[in-house]
Amino acid sequence: MGQFKVGVSKVNITPPIGIDLTGFGFRDRPSEGIHDELYAKALVLDNGKEKVAIVTCDLLALSKDSVHRIRRLVEKSTGIKNKNIMISCTHTHSGPATIFLSKCGEIDTQWLETTERKIADVISHASKNMKSAKFGVGKGKIDGLSINRRGTDANGKVPHINVSDPNGAVDKELGVLRFDNLRGYPIAMLTNFSCHPIVFPDEDTAYLISADFPGEAQRIMENERDIVSLYSNSTAGNINPTSGSKGLKAAGRYGLIFAQEALGVFDRIQTISDVKIKIASKMVELKYKHIPTLEEMKEILKENVKRHEHIKRSNIPISFTEFFDSAVSVEWAKKTFELIQSRRNTDCVKIEIQVFMINDVILVGIPGEVFVEIGLDIKEKSPSDNTFIIGYANGHIGYIPTSEAHQKGGYEVERAFKSLGYPSCFKPHADELIKRTVCKIIEELRRGLRI
Repeated sequence: MGQFKVGVSKVNITPPIGIDLTGFGFRDRPSEGIHDELYAKALVLDNGKEKVAIVTCDLLALSKDSVHRIRRLVEKSTGIKNKNIMISCTHTHSGPATIFLSKCGEIDTQWLETTERKIADVISHASKNMKSAKFGVGKGKIDGLSINRRGTDANGKVPHINVSDPNGAVDKELGVLRFDNLRGYPIAMLTNFSCHPIVFPDEDTAYLISADFPGEAQRIMENERDIVSLYSNSTAGNINPTSGSKGLKAAGRYGLIFAQEALGVFDRIQTISDVKIKIASKMVELKYKHIPTLEEMKEILKENVKRHEHIKRSNIPISFTEFFDSAVSVEWAKKTFELIQSRRNTDCVKIEIQVFMINDVILVGIPGEVFVEIGLDIKEKSPSDNTFIIGYANGHIGYIPTSEAHQKGGYEVERAFKSLGYPSCFKPHADELIKRTVCKIIEELRRGLRI
């Protein structure tokens, strides 16, 4: 095993004003300004046997196709293998449209292509500027920043508009990885925390480009320690910020709370130069819960169009949410009908589960909005106390709920799949398949088996 080396780099990926924003359906016009810049940041690690890249992007999400194109460019320019590259997004809801999300902004394909090249280039730049380094890990805890958003009604069901559940599961753990040069001066940090970054968009900031509170936190940490700071979102599928306040002040407050705890942990971490790296990944199939027949879909389309036309003609006041859901349902029904009619539909989505083992640190990449209970269960079953789930990694398949969540219903189970153009949500127990796969990969890596 050779000398452990680290390369780090960042690139500005802020889109031009006028681009469509994504993440929320209430926006009815393009972006009108930039509150703060968006970045893609790359951390490349090499111990002489394995070379891996960890990338975070201030975006809602990237598709599997985008990740594939970026990896292909990186492998060509650096030799880093596809399976050794983990590309995740912070999941800001104040960034440009980068994936198909019905009625949530049109993708500027030219900008996206340029951004994919920028992300590939930032990895290449980090790879070409490696320095001998040391590595360490620490953990903290952030109270009062996150809350479970799937409160139930009197019937034990989750309403379509999320309400907070103060007794619901949350993961307050903050993971911090530290990278120093051989003299002990810090180079970079990678943080990991579970929370939807939706503090920012209020009436005054809804059409401003922003990385939300993770962007504010990263700026503080970079300025305080003269490092490159990467933020990875964890199992935030059913986790929102606690406060009802939104906008500039709230984002600043949340960013400061996060940065203070992260820097406190960072400063206490002891680093070492003896670093082992192991990597592995597996493809798994998540089955759809139900594939309608062509005749069923024809009737669903007919009913959805009829309902939406009635809503548009009606003088009865309805909420924006009802109108938006109706419009999305029509677009979903049309696309699904066409897909089934063309016989191009499949009964599942194939996803990549990726695991990086860096000494006793285990990073698990999952391409979606993972419910927090899944992450907590993986951490409990893991042989390492330093296990961190990185969500929104290597693609985006929407929400990954628990089996229990299917019984309670709610937006994530009953409606969100339509925005992504899927015929239905995934079957219950998809969470169990993911957890089994993660545990199997970890065990095989620990035993030194070839995956």
